[in-house]
Amino acid sequence: MADDVVYFPPEYPIETPFGLQIRIRHLFHQGEQLHGLAAARKYFREAVPSPRQEKLWREYAILARLDRMEPKPMAWTLAGFMLEEAGLDRYGPNDEDRQNSQYRYIRRLEEKRDKALKAGRWHGPGAPIAGGYVIITVR
Repeated sequence: MADDVVYFPPEYPIETPFGLQIRIRHLFHQGEQLHGLAAARKYFREAVPSPRQEKLWREYAILARLDRMEPKPMAWTLAGFMLEEAGLDRYGPNDEDRQNSQYRYIRRLEEKRDKALKAGRWHGPGAPIAGGYVIITVR
């Protein structure tokens, strides 16, 4: 990095597109100074998940939330909570039962996890690790 280049400090408000760009550039250049240009580029490239990774993390979050339910996991109740949070009614415009559709989706995720656990290929929530379980929280 050249010494004669001036970078903006990160005090710009992140709420504006310009402020967000400045903050991202500032973070990139700090990473470049500490880890080198190639490493900084690699970290930033890997920071943006692919659509497949996004879907996988959404599925992991649903399963983790299901596992945390007390006294026991109830997919039907979770489906209702998820519809409430999304601001949707139980029935859609064509009289489809959204809660039932969401319930079936959650059950398919559970079946997928159970199948992968038996085969030893599951690495998401509910996977046994040394001394506990993987817990994923979404904010």
